[in-house]
Amino acid sequence: METKLLFSILEEIGEKETRNIADLPPLSDSIDVDALTRLAESKGIAVKFEYCGYEILVEDREVTVL
Repeated sequence: METKLLFSILEEIGEKETRNIADLPPLSDSIDVDALTRLAESKGIAVKFEYCGYEILVEDREVTVL
């Protein structure tokens, strides 16, 4: 789950920015990725944070870029 979730976030931003995900800054610069993955596995908890100028919402194991 952890790798899939993190990859989904990077992939979404990479598409929006038309950049390779390897060229994006580390997610860990914006959020504690261990805490994010633990919270994402909990039902009923939503996490919102900013990354590369976008708001990212993780809720019920789904990623939405706002």
